[in-house]
Amino acid sequence: MVNSPARSRRTSFFWSQYGLAMLCVLSIVLASVLVVQRPSGAALQAPHLVIPASPVQPGGMTFDPITGDLFGTQPFSNSVFVIPKTSGTIFGQHVSANVEVTLDAATGLDSPADVVFDPQGNLYISNAGFSDSITVIGRSDTTVFGQSVSANVAVSLTAATNTITPVGMAFDSHGNLFVEGQNSDGWLSVVAAADGNLFGQGVTANHTTRLTAMTGVNDNSTSVVIDAAGDVLVGLGDSVRILPASTGTRYNTALTANVATDVAGTTPTGTSPANVVIGMAMNAAGDLFYVNQGDATVGVVPGPTTTSIYGQSVSPNVATVLTTTTSGLGLPMGAAIDTDGNFFVGDTVFKGNSPFLYVIAATSTTVFGQTFPANVMTGWTSSALLHFPAGVTSDNQGNVFVIDHALGEVIVYPSRTGSLFGQDVTAGVPVALNASASPQLNSGISIDAEGNLFLADDTNNEVRVLPRTSGTLFGQSMNANSLTVLNAATGLSSPTSLAFDPNGNLFIGNMSGGTQVTVLPAVSGTIYGQSVVANTSVALAALSTIGRASAMAFDPQGNLVILDQDGPPSAWVLPATTGTFFGQAVTANTVTEFQILSNVETATAVMFDAVGNLYYASVSQNSNSSVGETISILSKNSGTFYGQSVTPNVPTVLVSGNSDIFTRGMTLDPQGNLFFTSLSGLWELDGPRVAPVPAVTVATLAATGTPLFLGTGVGLLLLLLGGVVMTRSRRKAFSSR
Repeated sequence: MVNSPARSRRTSFFWSQYGLAMLCVLSIVLASVLVVQRPSGAALQAPHLVIPASPVQPGGMTFDPITGDLFGTQPFSNSVFVIPKTSGTIFGQHVSANVEVTLDAATGLDSPADVVFDPQGNLYISNAGFSDSITVIGRSDTTVFGQSVSANVAVSLTAATNTITPVGMAFDSHGNLFVEGQNSDGWLSVVAAADGNLFGQGVTANHTTRLTAMTGVNDNSTSVVIDAAGDVLVGLGDSVRILPASTGTRYNTALTANVATDVAGTTPTGTSPANVVIGMAMNAAGDLFYVNQGDATVGVVPGPTTTSIYGQSVSPNVATVLTTTTSGLGLPMGAAIDTDGNFFVGDTVFKGNSPFLYVIAATSTTVFGQTFPANVMTGWTSSALLHFPAGVTSDNQGNVFVIDHALGEVIVYPSRTGSLFGQDVTAGVPVALNASASPQLNSGISIDAEGNLFLADDTNNEVRVLPRTSGTLFGQSMNANSLTVLNAATGLSSPTSLAFDPNGNLFIGNMSGGTQVTVLPAVSGTIYGQSVVANTSVALAALSTIGRASAMAFDPQGNLVILDQDGPPSAWVLPATTGTFFGQAVTANTVTEFQILSNVETATAVMFDAVGNLYYASVSQNSNSSVGETISILSKNSGTFYGQSVTPNVPTVLVSGNSDIFTRGMTLDPQGNLFFTSLSGLWELDGPRVAPVPAVTVATLAATGTPLFLGTGVGLLLLLLGGVVMTRSRRKAFSSR
């Protein structure tokens, strides 16, 4: 079986050395002194997924032995994805052939690392986070390891006890479940199907036993497979280790029953790059494949009679690298082999139109709707519109725009049928906005009062504009529906967040280079006590002492809230006037720690509504050491928001869960529907947010110059790292299910 280690509270070789270093700075600050008002009456409303995203980093993968569907974990979104082989129903969920979906039945996961099926087709998922558990979903009402389970319902496997940081899993031919732990005192355990003896050690049915014979397992361990001889093979940080069921020579290695040793040729020698064995899989011929994340290749230990693998000459039992994998992979993780001998390897999507899944076909064949040539590693083309959701914003008509950071384009979720930026759109049907197509890695997004779309290009240090109409923006002539570099936006350094103040001045948050926030004035005058010239970018001196502005938002009075990735303090307020801000005394033009928000553990996104209520997303750790995410509101007045009673200046949770951690951005449409992005896609929490909601019209916006949505937090772009999946909406919700 295959595995990818997930986010864990233990120091992990994978995460410390080869995890999403480019993407993730996971520093969960354990200094929360903030009391957040949890719902005491009405239950929280459940958001629903309106535009699913393709997996960004698939972990462990496996095939359903009954149907041939491919299952894989998504550690950073606490979910399981499925690519169905045929249309039909999977664990009670309608699916379409060849269209990947999130498995609705896989709920309550905590950094899922691996997936495996038992011979009856029940699905098991290892949770490598703080829950230290194994989830099982029954294919039918049945009994597993002495426990009654219901069809299509996820429950914790009670027989799996003391499984600290469980990662890789595999079943042997007798129905015993082997589980590998990734921690400093690494271990291999077995959940026994019957009383007996395994590897020289007595085991009890429906209980977990640690196998003392498997020595050398450590916090680098990741995956487990079991061969036809009953040997257990474990992927370590720098090798493959075997616990033999019998004495003999296999894998070109002399073996003694019940004595663990490394498989020859899988440890680094000479100038070879250090191996980082992540996922493993074995085919019917006994060829052992292992994903080497150290040099982004796939290695293989051929079986005793194998001389050719995917067109490559090999020597039996001698470890070698599959040459077709020596280029193309970025950060490979899980692996799986189907019954036809086709090899699948998951890859991390960093940028561009990079596939999250590659296939090496045994023969020229069609798999999951795509034809693959024999013996050549080829990317599988996902049908998902979103690949790497980032910032989100909306216009005064209720159209929602999402940045796809991987492709550099904008996906629009239209509120009505008509034309947007010269393109025909249909209400409730998401579509890529053709005019926004760009090879750049855009991340921040905002929209001005006239409906012009602004994108932050954090690769080329530019801002791009998609004008709604032809005219002049910041002194530059522009054509309608034509993506144009904003020449006046200069001096930028990794810009990731954009926000307009009530006067139409553009604020740009930089993630590097020492300039925290750049302002591009719409007119000459004074901004926060600083003289500015129209259409001329300048560093905002009032914010020179903060760290990196990862997200920003303005309230209607012009007060600016900034999330600081270099905190603590992790949140600041730059007041437009002297007075109080959510009960805190502030001085005009003087940046001050925003105490309520700064005490939140790892805030990732922030925004205001049209009346000045503050919404923020955050990650926290509760008393049970479970990491979870919430979206909360800080209200100016008492009222009811999404069914929750709120008190002024007291944070109240609106959305809660431990899945899809790290919201990337948030926005509100005119009807009060709350949209937010995460790695799993675009989510919607149905409004109204509060009754009554003052109407905001185009005429009002034009008269005041105040954008309807005063800021959109991109979230901590380097903290990329959502929930209940439902299919209801005021519009026709898009779903690939």
